[in-house]
Amino acid sequence: METSPQKIGGKAFALSKSQLSIWAGQAIDPDCPLYNMIYRFDLFGAVDIERFSKAFDLLVQSCDSLRIVFDSANGEPSQRVVVSGFDLDFVDLSDERADAIDRWIDARATRRLDLSKCTFDSALIKLEDEHFVWFLNQHHLAIDASSFPLLFEALGRFYENPGEELKGEIRIPSYEKYIRSLPTSPIEREYWNSRVAEMPAPRDLRREGFDGFSTASRRIVRPLQSEIVEKLKKIAAESRFKSLTEDMTLFNIFATVLFAYQHRLSDVDLAIIGSPIHNRISPEHKKTPGQFIEFFPLEAWVSAEDSFVSLFKKVRDASIKFLRHAKAEASVPELYRKFNTVLNYIDTGFRNFGSIPAKAEWIHPRSSDAGHQLRVHVYNDKARGDLSLIFDVNEAAFGEISEYVPEHYFRLLEALLDEPNKKISMVSFVTGTEYETEIGFDRNPPSEFQPVLKEFSRIVLANPKKTAISDEEVSIDFKTLDAKSNQIANLLRGKGFANGDRAVIHSPRSIETIAAVLGVLKAGGVFVPVAAGEPEARLQKVVSDCRARA
Repeated sequence: METSPQKIGGKAFALSKSQLSIWAGQAIDPDCPLYNMIYRFDLFGAVDIERFSKAFDLLVQSCDSLRIVFDSANGEPSQRVVVSGFDLDFVDLSDERADAIDRWIDARATRRLDLSKCTFDSALIKLEDEHFVWFLNQHHLAIDASSFPLLFEALGRFYENPGEELKGEIRIPSYEKYIRSLPTSPIEREYWNSRVAEMPAPRDLRREGFDGFSTASRRIVRPLQSEIVEKLKKIAAESRFKSLTEDMTLFNIFATVLFAYQHRLSDVDLAIIGSPIHNRISPEHKKTPGQFIEFFPLEAWVSAEDSFVSLFKKVRDASIKFLRHAKAEASVPELYRKFNTVLNYIDTGFRNFGSIPAKAEWIHPRSSDAGHQLRVHVYNDKARGDLSLIFDVNEAAFGEISEYVPEHYFRLLEALLDEPNKKISMVSFVTGTEYETEIGFDRNPPSEFQPVLKEFSRIVLANPKKTAISDEEVSIDFKTLDAKSNQIANLLRGKGFANGDRAVIHSPRSIETIAAVLGVLKAGGVFVPVAAGEPEARLQKVVSDCRARA
């Protein structure tokens, strides 16, 4: 796509709170495509290329969020709407292999967008005489998932009416107008400022610690089978699960499962997941493409004694409080560091492209926020009656078990649907294949030694309730030992302990000593043992010589 020289640009205006968080995330790794929002639209019919190009140009001129550019002066970002010309790329792959379009999109989806010139990339691709693909990639700074159906519908309308002129009308509401109207200091921000001070740092979902700076992400899409959808609708109508609306009920059900999964993985009591609010309150805002969403933490206390029903009630109450305080511009930067798990409920839908049958697919750029170890998107396409779960799994956080995460979630979801009174701690979500390939015991000696933490994690998953250590009259199982060492690791990382740092362990042989050793290793450090009977002078010399951080 060629961008013509920018003509008259409007006055600069500030970024929203949500945009600022995205800007900061992109600034950490400017070349990473983690905020590329990409859709592939398959059009199953003959497309007039010139007519499509004119319709696209009309779309750009009608939609100011497509003409926003971003600048920075003295570290302060700003945005403005420009008047520019855009030439849509046309690519003919009709003579190429069937997988040529997938390879083309894979390469194009990870392109870096120069936000000072244009926030999007787009092309029309011909596969056959009656099969075309419209590719649209726009940076998340200027768009959210709910905007794509609006753009797609508008483009189809302009394509179907090629002779129609703007005539000075605002066909698509102004995004700039929305941003300029946002409150500067909403009262709800006081609530979040008070809450953020009380929220703990998130625990890693994976049992082994990792540095938390990898953006590599794997997407796994799982459509819900009709049987599960029917069970969901049936249980959502029950009084013990029913919320204000069906969408809210479904959100609370999926959140309950995610809270249960988070608790089972990290043994956390106060579980926190991040969830976006759409901020499209008025009818005009619902018709406006742009970046509206804003993330807030949803909190729930989880116990191993909770059943799915009891946990759901906690989640339902938490959701009401969440909605009461999650308002536009109320977030504070520290909130984004309080969760590593995300639930995104997307209530949307794509219809046909005018009179041409069409299908939309959300493409993943293979990158996500480094702080998001797991994202679960509930994709409710009401226009077509499809309900899917999309898992974006941080590969550094989950490693070799990444591929099993959707199966874990589905096993918990099915348990909620079939046995809602069952304790969440009594549901086995590890698959048979996973036992055999990842965590099953091998009676034969290993052909090579495994890293300590990897072997420990395998044993914890396989035998959580077996005794790990006995100390006179006190014993501890593997799950509890794992939890204790996680707490120590989180405490160290919270105090700035980094990979390779040294920690002196000076204590008698005990359960706490072993937990401390594991905690230091999980924090990425090196433990330096000092016998309990060593004099103070000797201890201080060791601390000094090894330059211990803890």
